[in-house]
Amino acid sequence: MSALEIKEKIQKRLAEINDEAVLEDIYQMVCEDQEPYQLSADPKTRIELAKKEIKEGKVISNEEANRQAKEWLKK
Repeated sequence: MSALEIKEKIQKRLAEINDEAVLEDIYQMVCEDQEPYQLSADPKTRIELAKKEIKEGKVISNEEANRQAKEWLKK
């Protein structure tokens, strides 16, 4: 997808959003006087750990994750 196509899709979706809080968050991320959005160290660390676990095959199916979540919520 080209940069132009991405921009057009973003503009279309943005025009459909009416939630002021969501719009404010988006504004904060793309506002010219703000630094570009960057993840803090904690989310970056978690993402890297997740990538490592995936490479090591330490994954479960979506169905199993849902089952585990249901069990956890029963407690």
